[in-house]
Amino acid sequence: MRGKGINYDTGFLPGDHDSRPVFDQAVVAAEMRVMARELGCTAVRVSGSKPERISVAAHAAAAEGLEVWFAPYPPELTTASYGLVSMLPEGPGSGYQDLGWRPRLAFEAMAKLKAG
Repeated sequence: MRGKGINYDTGFLPGDHDSRPVFDQAVVAAEMRVMARELGCTAVRVSGSKPERISVAAHAAAAEGLEVWFAPYPPELTTASYGLVSMLPEGPGSGYQDLGWRPRLAFEAMAKLKAG
């Protein structure tokens, strides 16, 4: 095992209800601190249906030194589908669709493979 990780739900819609109706950046940052400093995690799998929330959570995780794995839900989402991205230090407002990350070469290769 290369690390100790946990999943972080940023919210998705199972039926008509968002699994996380309130999304507060300060709460996200505090929860990432707990994961890294108190739980001893080294990685976090960030899941959810809204790319902007995934980006916020990923930046908070990276700020705490956590390795970030993207897990959009449903899996058909295209903005972060493959989890093969690099977080940018400039944060949201930079990079791909201003979400604060840029695709790595492997992201493009996987996108081409999936497209057939």
